[in-house]
Amino acid sequence: MNQVLNNSQPNVNSVCRVVVYEEGDLLIAQCLEHDIRVFASDLKTLRQRFMDVFSAELVLSTINGGEPFASIDAASDEFFDMWPNLHQDLSKIVYADKSIAMAKAA
Repeated sequence: MNQVLNNSQPNVNSVCRVVVYEEGDLLIAQCLEHDIRVFASDLKTLRQRFMDVFSAELVLSTINGGEPFASIDAASDEFFDMWPNLHQDLSKIVYADKSIAMAKAA
């Protein structure tokens, strides 16, 4: 599923990768570049929650003229180690000059 939520061209330096994996009965979406994580019981809800939290963090981080996501560190190395082994591309979204690639772990 591909979506474009903003027609602006993404900056190649603003790619966000999101690892989706299962833990018990929940799906978890973990952004690599910014330590943003959400949980849901189904993929549709997970995508929506991720975009809601991502949007809120973007607004909060820039509310006083700051850089987007400047105060949010990257995820831990364990999540970066998962990225090369992902097998299912779930979506690519362009949002607020960020290109967000979401992929699911096996």
